[in-house]
Amino acid sequence: IAVAITAMSVQISMAQPIISSDVVAPLIVVNGDTITTKDLRLELDIMIKMYPQSEEAKFSDPDKILRRLMQNQMILQEGYRMEIEKSSTVSNQVRDLIRTRSVVTLLDSVSLSVSADSASLKEARKEAVRSYIEGLKTTHNVTVDSTLLKSLDYGSDDPEVQDYLRNSTDVLVTFPSGDLTVARFSKFLRFKEFHGLVGKPDAAQRRDKTFDGWISEAILSYQARVQKVGEDPVIQEAARNMEHVLVRQETIGILIQSSYEPQEDEIEKYYKENQADYMLPA
Repeated sequence: IAVAITAMSVQISMAQPIISSDVVAPLIVVNGDTITTKDLRLELDIMIKMYPQSEEAKFSDPDKILRRLMQNQMILQEGYRMEIEKSSTVSNQVRDLIRTRSVVTLLDSVSLSVSADSASLKEARKEAVRSYIEGLKTTHNVTVDSTLLKSLDYGSDDPEVQDYLRNSTDVLVTFPSGDLTVARFSKFLRFKEFHGLVGKPDAAQRRDKTFDGWISEAILSYQARVQKVGEDPVIQEAARNMEHVLVRQETIGILIQSSYEPQEDEIEKYYKENQADYMLPA
């Protein structure tokens, strides 16, 4: 069956059903973009998760699924036409996904380098990661001003102390991608400690724990960029999928902002035609 909906520049071609997950065949062409059976399988997986106990999970009406795929693609195309992918709402989340996945991949490679025959495998892998991070600090000449770090009293309620913590440009860490100042670390700490550390008896311990986490994540992220881990096809595909979801969401948000107000006769006509939708069952 071949159907052309010229108003939407959509062509649909349906061949024999393809079940095998390793087969990728073109299914729909929407304004030059090809939707494949792989996209269809992803859509079916989403619908199954959304309606696990519902009749909709049986997918008795394939037209609805095809229409949803077409509409999603047209919304996506409109989003890219408006360059929504360049907005910070989208680009920051995609960038963070690539960074996070890259670090996880790097850590997995270190953890899996430990022989499965090792005694206390979990601890052995933790030690391998710790040793790897320490090695990266040496490799990239990361220098920490430990004396300055210990002097940062986040538990103090003294206004002068708090002003220093928020605004000081003193360098806490010398790092290849840019130095970490006291003010920059204080900003990062505020995201971790939403209620603040003023008056907390364990303020110093929380400060040190957050600092250790920052420096470990920063050095791993830097190494992942050096090794170009983020260019891995699996990570890039995950990033594209996330970008598509975010672009569609943002585009829909823009498109539904309308000042249209239907007239009374239009409301009455719509109600009469769809009265069953507004009536409770007997």
